[in-house]
Amino acid sequence: MVAEALSQLERHQEALEACNRAIESDSTSTTAYREKSKHLHKLKREREALATIERAIELDPDSEAAYLMKAEILASLRRDDEALAAYDQAIQLDLGHFHAYGEKAEFLASLHRDEDALATYDQFIERTPHIFKGYKEKLFFLLIERKRYTEALPTFEQCLARHPEMAQAHDWQGRTMWYLDRYEEALLAYEEALRLDASDEDLYVGKAGVLSSLKRFDEALTVCEQAIQLAPAKASVYKEKAGILTRQKRYEEALSAYQKVVQLDPNDAFAYEEVGDLLCQLGQFADAVKAYHQALRLMPDFLRVYQSKAHALEKLGHYEQALATYNKALQLHPNNGHLLFSRAGVLKKLLRYEEANADYLNAQVSAQAGKSDLLLAACCIIAKVDLKKVADAKARLQAAGKEISDEVIEAEIHLMYQEQKIASLKSSPLFLPVCLFMQEMQEWSGTPKQFKELLSTHFPDDLKRLPRSPARLVEVVKEITPALQEEGIAVGLPSETTLMTLTSKST
Repeated sequence: MVAEALSQLERHQEALEACNRAIESDSTSTTAYREKSKHLHKLKREREALATIERAIELDPDSEAAYLMKAEILASLRRDDEALAAYDQAIQLDLGHFHAYGEKAEFLASLHRDEDALATYDQFIERTPHIFKGYKEKLFFLLIERKRYTEALPTFEQCLARHPEMAQAHDWQGRTMWYLDRYEEALLAYEEALRLDASDEDLYVGKAGVLSSLKRFDEALTVCEQAIQLAPAKASVYKEKAGILTRQKRYEEALSAYQKVVQLDPNDAFAYEEVGDLLCQLGQFADAVKAYHQALRLMPDFLRVYQSKAHALEKLGHYEQALATYNKALQLHPNNGHLLFSRAGVLKKLLRYEEANADYLNAQVSAQAGKSDLLLAACCIIAKVDLKKVADAKARLQAAGKEISDEVIEAEIHLMYQEQKIASLKSSPLFLPVCLFMQEMQEWSGTPKQFKELLSTHFPDDLKRLPRSPARLVEVVKEITPALQEEGIAVGLPSETTLMTLTSKST
């Protein structure tokens, strides 16, 4: 039918017109009305779609497909109870066919009525316990969609009781045990599955994953090779191998495996991301950027890849390109605190400190909203740029004729801080007496009590401003040690040596 071909091309208006022509030619065609309702539904013309599917049902009241279409349209109109009734009518028309049960269960799950969805799967299993499909879909819902691993145990036990010789049943047992971190039991399940069907490469992949979780990496890789021999053109077997090699930090081998994945499946955005990550691990940032570009071409809203690509560009010193990457990501996710924080770091590299501070503030506000990420909020506060210190550092650097960059400015700020700290330490009433004494003695050692007596003899006025306790005097010496070292005086204190020692470098 022309309408079906146009539907495959997402050309729904043209498909609708084709349906109308078919109806004009044969006004009793159930298929034409059903197809017409589908295209009206795709065009968001729900009320017309509902009227059209009702006509299809009038013409063929035993059409399961028509009731399923009606249920889908009613669900779009938020007429949930009527939608469920339509699903039930479809089920009654073919009690042994899973499709209607599955559609109803998915709809209930979308309404967050998980228990009712599970009851629907159970309804099919009770009616057709000999059919594996019901068990499989229920397990998929529990394990993959809802991660209710423990609750899956009775279902696969029920399944195994019915299908002990079905490899797929043991496969799902292995998956469940794996998710529950019961790796030895998972391994036994996969070995039984492979005994029943040694030609299924996916079972080898599952077993390899369990062996990897047990850190039996060499065995896992051997099993991967068995899977590759069975399916040398299947991307997923190479992906499992690559993941195991990555866990072993065998990055070059892992990269080769992931490159095989993208060769076999060039539309796998996640595989391109892994290629980029491994290239970064190997320091090949330019090639990593190319891999991330491919991932974003396939999945333009892949947030994590924007961050990885920007990071690789930063490593290359391409800060403007990194900024452009963050800007694009923030167009998609304008309130993402981690993106704002990372962009602020790039703005700092470009000496655009005011803009960086604005991003740090926005990231902090985002992180503190609902106390969602208090660590990020703290990092924003710490990372905020002190604009006065930056201005002072730039002035010093310009006066010295030095090249200015963010790294140089940070180093200068650190130097300024150290200078201020040393100046503060030199203001201690103990600093000058020690320096003067060491000009005369060059080297001295003794107990803290003898050190106090020395000060009392040579610098009685200064001693009045110092602690009376010899132990506390040692603490003051410890505090001013950096300033003394700058003057060429090495200090050894009782915690490190038997006696307190002072030595001038000129000795």
